[in-house]
Amino acid sequence: MQDSFSLHCRLDMDFPCCFSRNSLRVEKGDFYMELNIAGTIRNLRKEMGITQEEFANDIGVTAQAESKWERGEGYPDITFLPDIAEYFHVTLDTLCGIDEQQKREQISSIIHATANASYAEGVQIAREGLAKFPHSVQLKNNLAEALMGCTACWTPPREVLEEVIRLYEDIMRHEPDLNAVSSNAFSLLCQAYISIGEYKKARQIALQMNGKYERQRIWCRILKGEELVSHIQNSIIQTLPDIHFMVKDVLHTDCYTTKEKIALCEKMIAAYALFYECRDWPIGLLFSYQLYIQIAVLSMKLNDTNGSLTALDKAAELAIRMDSLPCEGSPSSLLLNRSDFQYFSSPGSERASLCEEIEAEPAFEPLRKTPEYERIMAELK
Repeated sequence: MQDSFSLHCRLDMDFPCCFSRNSLRVEKGDFYMELNIAGTIRNLRKEMGITQEEFANDIGVTAQAESKWERGEGYPDITFLPDIAEYFHVTLDTLCGIDEQQKREQISSIIHATANASYAEGVQIAREGLAKFPHSVQLKNNLAEALMGCTACWTPPREVLEEVIRLYEDIMRHEPDLNAVSSNAFSLLCQAYISIGEYKKARQIALQMNGKYERQRIWCRILKGEELVSHIQNSIIQTLPDIHFMVKDVLHTDCYTTKEKIALCEKMIAAYALFYECRDWPIGLLFSYQLYIQIAVLSMKLNDTNGSLTALDKAAELAIRMDSLPCEGSPSSLLLNRSDFQYFSSPGSERASLCEEIEAEPAFEPLRKTPEYERIMAELK
């Protein structure tokens, strides 16, 4: 048997062998090759869908010995290798991982060719690639992606959707976390379930998705009526803090002039006003008065004391308004009126917090003795 002869020749040569946790390295001078037996056995066993115990029983070794092989803590006796290769229906080179790099390069080439082809050609390339490597999780995902095409532009026929579902369900038997396969695998599977009306299964898959925004878009396709509106409003509320803190991070860079930073704060305050139009949403008020403090500090850099005092006055007004709101309720805004809020604060706490922040800010030192500053601080206290 040529494969067996080839391997034995390589291992019988007078080369030093270096063992590591995950592979056997055979080397002589500048020549070396990695025998990744541990990883290959583990992957082949998982592709067959059998347990370590089942595999160990089938080839006549203990489960403990087989477990050590897969952990790279030991290697099969050389006389076992032909039997193991035959068991998995692979060559000895494949078993030892010698041609694994070539396989990865071919799979990568197939995926690249699929992505750059038209829909029909891409599906054909993906099918031929999977026929060549029928156990490849990557190529199963590649075919599923090719079949779905641009789902924003069209909905594939039912038979195509059912094939996509079969591909992903087959993948999940070996790799339950589709996030590890592809960043959009869960999304495509959800879309396929939704398109054939399997909303319950789509919900189950959506719960496993990693990407927050991708998950939100999927939920928007699953939910209907009031449930959909509530989900969208809650998503808005969850998204706004991300935007707010990203804008605050931008303000700490040198990418904008001081005037541009002030304008940016004003634009964000105007945006928040869309969400707290009735001035009864605590988070919107909080974010706005924080930005007014930023405007006040930035105005002092421009020696604009009037602008700074105006911003502090507005910040104080919003903090006082916050202290008058109930601890829980629903905003009146049309964009938020299906979402409830809970805001736990003691009476006067926002005024006290803002007062402390203003007093601690050194940029406001030139304002301390002005009547306007004293009035603002008196209102807060």
